[in-house]
Amino acid sequence: MPNTKAYKILGQALPAAGALSSLYEAPVGKQVVCSTLVVCNQNNGQPAAFRIAVIPAGQSVSRASYLFYDELIDINKSRLITIGITLQPGDAIKVFASIPDLSFNVFGSEFAV
Repeated sequence: MPNTKAYKILGQALPAAGALSSLYEAPVGKQVVCSTLVVCNQNNGQPAAFRIAVIPAGQSVSRASYLFYDELIDINKSRLITIGITLQPGDAIKVFASIPDLSFNVFGSEFAV
């Protein structure tokens, strides 16, 4: 039986400041486990705030969607978040940065359904 699991970089984003942006959306035919999410403040002069939301397929962001809301990250620092976010097809992870120098990376596994 072939391996139906793929370990990979699921998404990377450098969003514009002040806008909720897509980091990753689970593709059709896949269930996903997001194991690690990394937020990196690449600005050497300004701390920043970030938000991370998980949005079920077909829904829009709501207050219940947020895992982190205006969480602070210091100058030139990274935040590693080990988490087991599970996604069904169409579920999405969206991110927000208070400055344009925050990058987001999510790593995990996609499983064929």
